[in-house]
Amino acid sequence: MKRIFSYLPKKVLFAIATVAAIAGIAVGVQAGFGPDRPTYTMAVPADHITFNSITDNPVAGDERAFLKGAIDGAAGFTDPVTGAADGQEITLQMYVHNNAASNLNLKALNTTVRVALPTTGSRTQTVTGYISADNATPGTVSDTLDLTGANNGSFELEYIPGSAEFTNNVFKNGTPLADSIVTTGALVGYDKMDGVIPGCTEYSGWVTLKVKVKMPNYAVQKSVRLKGEGADKWRESANVKIGDTVQWLVKVSNIGNTDLKNIIVLDQLPPYMSVVPGTVKLIDGGAYTDTNPYIYPNSAIQEKDGKVYVNVNSGDYAPGSIAYVMFDAVVKDDKAIECGNQLLYNIAYATPEGLGAVSDTAQVIVVNEQPCEQPTKPVYSCDELNVTTIGGREIEAQVKTTALNGAKLNNITYSFGNGSQNLVTDKSTVNYTYASDGTYTIKAVPSFTVDGKTVTATSDNCVKTVSFQSNTPVTPPSVLPNTGGGSAGTLIGLFAGSTAIGTLGYRFLAIRRQGR
Repeated sequence: MKRIFSYLPKKVLFAIATVAAIAGIAVGVQAGFGPDRPTYTMAVPADHITFNSITDNPVAGDERAFLKGAIDGAAGFTDPVTGAADGQEITLQMYVHNNAASNLNLKALNTTVRVALPTTGSRTQTVTGYISADNATPGTVSDTLDLTGANNGSFELEYIPGSAEFTNNVFKNGTPLADSIVTTGALVGYDKMDGVIPGCTEYSGWVTLKVKVKMPNYAVQKSVRLKGEGADKWRESANVKIGDTVQWLVKVSNIGNTDLKNIIVLDQLPPYMSVVPGTVKLIDGGAYTDTNPYIYPNSAIQEKDGKVYVNVNSGDYAPGSIAYVMFDAVVKDDKAIECGNQLLYNIAYATPEGLGAVSDTAQVIVVNEQPCEQPTKPVYSCDELNVTTIGGREIEAQVKTTALNGAKLNNITYSFGNGSQNLVTDKSTVNYTYASDGTYTIKAVPSFTVDGKTVTATSDNCVKTVSFQSNTPVTPPSVLPNTGGGSAGTLIGLFAGSTAIGTLGYRFLAIRRQGR
């Protein structure tokens, strides 16, 4: 077999590889074409009439993936086609090949090609191509092509009449195909479009046709004015006072190339505003004009979870159409906005049927001459610890604290630094007596109640050190007194006894508490 003319470039379909983990076998999954059928090679073609079942065609690759597409201006045909934008044209391409060996002289009869285009808008569209013949096995083969819109936008595909043609070794510049290719199908052939195609690559050919991307494109604009102002006063922000009536305007524009159905306008009011019943209206420049608007029933005013909405269906709009939804709202006399300036946002959404929402905001600033009192923050602290030595090893500890703006002093924890148990009291002045000489660190930590919670305050100002040392050092006698016993054991026992008595007679710890 000999290829006489130069075919259009076409990339091989990417086969998605999956792994059968349990069996440990790699399985190739090729999606989009069907039905399952025997496959052949260029060296070993089919022994009967079958279409697009050779897997190593040097021009078309795996022929089962015979449908590709290219946005006009793209370098080559691919599947999928991504980033289709509004108004662009996409060329669809199908390869048609009777795989029967040439020496069998088997001719396909009534060979028909058909392209099924989606009929509704979607973010992802699937086009399906079909090749069929009366005497082929299987009778019909198919392949799919996926397309996605730019920026994940929804779009429709529209066939361009007169764009379908067939190119092969006879019709090297292409010959027209019937527009029925996108409905009931169109006949193709070799030397005439009579449905007869012999077996071999030299009799194969390419179908091309064009579709146009129609991407919905719509916008919403929100504005506000004080009631009574002129048409030139619509703006994004307005200063108002409590009791003023403002008018909100939602402008919905169909700026795309497709019709928009059942556009829902949802307007979420800011807090502290209420809709005036009977003022929600529609102006569309057609049946409903500025002097004869459509007045929505009060059921258009809805409340949910404490928020107020205007929720209406503004109808269907062709490309270039504009609709306006208007209503009045009053700034309520609410304690929350009785002082200072309050910024209130209003947000509006427009959602055509089957499509996503677009939104815009406007605002009013409620201006009040009465300034708001600034909230006071609780203040609490441990300010100072004063320690005074009274006599011997007795001290007086005095703590100064601050508790303002709702903070309340609960108690003070005193630590005397000698390992004794901490003293917890509501007194700011306490007395304490140490049992022995030494250097001790005294700490005071006050506890407060603040906003219903218990907190403490530490400070270096509430830490002090004291030191005690006897003024008359004890000097042991050079000669121990003779008590009559004379023995070392007696002396040790006497010493131990006198020490115990002294210990019992000694005031180890005394605490005198005074309130100051």
